Amino acid sequence: MKKERKRILTVLLASALCCGAFVGLNTTVNAAEDKTVYAYQTLSVQTTKLDASETKLSSDSVYVGEGLTVYAKATGGTAPYKYKYTYRIKNGEWVTASDYSSISSYSLKLSDHIGEYTVRVCIKDSENNYTSKYLNVVVKQKTGQLFENSNSSVSSNTAYIGNTITATADFKGGTAPYKYKYSYRNGSGEWVSVGGYTTDTNKKITVPNTPGFYTVRIGALDADNHYTSKYINITVKQKTGQTLANNGSSLNTGTVNVGGTVTAAAKFKGGTAPYKYKYSYRRNGSSEWVSVGGYTTDTNKKITVPNTSGFYTVRIGVLDADNNYTSKYVDLTVKKSMGTALSANDSNSNATSAVEGSTITFNAKFTGGSMPYKYKYSYRTGSGSWQELTDYTTSSSYNLKFANAGEYTFRVAGIDADGKYVSKYIGINIYSKTSTKVINTSYIQASAKWASWSYEKVPSGAQVNIITKSGNWFKVKYNNRIGWLYNLSLGNYKNYSTVNTSTLPTIADDIIFSKGKSIPAFYSYSMSMSYTGSARSDTLENLCVYALKYRRGACYHRAAILYYLLDRAGFEAVRINDGIDMYTGGGPHNWCMVKVSGKWRHIDSTPVIGLPRFYLVTDNAIAPYFKWDRNKYPKAE
Repeated sequence: MKKERKRILTVLLASALCCGAFVGLNTTVNAAEDKTVYAYQTLSVQTTKLDASETKLSSDSVYVGEGLTVYAKATGGTAPYKYKYTYRIKNGEWVTASDYSSISSYSLKLSDHIGEYTVRVCIKDSENNYTSKYLNVVVKQKTGQLFENSNSSVSSNTAYIGNTITATADFKGGTAPYKYKYSYRNGSGEWVSVGGYTTDTNKKITVPNTPGFYTVRIGALDADNHYTSKYINITVKQKTGQTLANNGSSLNTGTVNVGGTVTAAAKFKGGTAPYKYKYSYRRNGSSEWVSVGGYTTDTNKKITVPNTSGFYTVRIGVLDADNNYTSKYVDLTVKKSMGTALSANDSNSNATSAVEGSTITFNAKFTGGSMPYKYKYSYRTGSGSWQELTDYTTSSSYNLKFANAGEYTFRVAGIDADGKYVSKYIGINIYSKTSTKVINTSYIQASAKWASWSYEKVPSGAQVNIITKSGNWFKVKYNNRIGWLYNLSLGNYKNYSTVNTSTLPTIADDIIFSKGKSIPAFYSYSMSMSYTGSARSDTLENLCVYALKYRRGACYHRAAILYYLLDRAGFEAVRINDGIDMYTGGGPHNWCMVKVSGKWRHIDSTPVIGLPRFYLVTDNAIAPYFKWDRNKYPKAE
């Protein structure tokens, strides 16, 4: 490098492409040559994940009409924080008690209904990172109000048809006098009242003439019209000599292809011989039974299944000589064999992006495998844990409301009739209702790095909706385009007082933003470095750090910073770090090559005295002056 002092010192320190536009460098400049003053803004950087685990209640139970205090505590994220307080009774609708504010301790009074409640505390930090904490609380009746059943009971939990049982009402609390009401029902059917309200604490109930499982309800109303009740299960059985129970009625298989047959076997005990049997089936969800003939003495019956795949129920009924009836229900899957691999690739959603608060419909569309299919739906935020929305179901669609902005993944999973599993993942971007102004003109990138594809230009003053943040990048929505903006676009600046190998990538990204993602901009920037003859070979990162820290360098440093910016911005480039300068006597020389419009070209940011600038030239243009291993580097023809 002994003759590099002959090189031209071509530095445009006052231009828009000079080092002055770079942020946060320790800069050594001759005061007589440059008196520029640089100003910076500081971006607050989130260092830990926002967390609400220490949020708590003053009590996990209160009486009706009493209040409790919610102590919201946030850690991590970026202060200051905002808090929102909502609650709901078990499985009910959410009620907002206080919308987002700086209040971290809130006195909450739940509605005047006893029951189990959930209090939800939502927390956002200054960068709109979100988290929440769910807390359970029980609202109880006060002393003096009808609160609980004590020992209400029935004389027997089992009775034969036509017999009677005695229901006894025994409640405590409330305000005397009390009134009682007695009723019963079969399964989930209609309640049958045994008279109206009465002061009788005992009531005889004649059980129905149909055997089965029943629920007896003993209700109480106090003088203040507070109501509570006790539910007791009873079994009504057939008398001896009548049909009591199924004794093993079954199908020979639980799964069959469309058009195939299954054999139903009737097997009962009790009742009065002889018996008659009846076989029927229906598709799940239908109310119509399809009879396979009438009553018969055959204990086995072949049933030809329908040509429509799905989930069915087969009913095997029996009637004895006294016309007592009972039945057995058996599940049957009728499948359609597709003969191909099970696939969920056609599953979709009616949108892949929407504003917070929107509802998106997800459609499960499976092909192949063996019909029918069952589906299961779940989602997650970012790379968080999966939240199960359903168990396996026959419903082929699901509506999900997205309350908060962020990146979500929805999973449509399912199994076919043979139990084979498949899933489809659908990415969803939910953006905020509130828009943010772009401070500095930039381009939306396809991903959170400069090497990705650049989409449309976003001018200064434009409004964008933020979806999420990753490092120094913001995922945004602009003009129905979703992509990434660098943090400087939104006016978030960092002040770098030092530069080292760990901060080099971020500082390079700042340079790419401020200079513009282009070859001429990077060439001019590397040319703006002051020249120094004290050059030495080093690693790429160390050469770049030296050049940026001291704003000077030899051909080693200029070629290194040029290559680093080109490569990080996504250009295809190489650095020739072992070239020879034949023109000035055979000393070492470094420069770069970059691919432009599909062709490789040489680009030298440290020109030699007496030679033209070699900017995007072919091998032939520099061959008379420089020497390099042509087998090691691309051809520039």
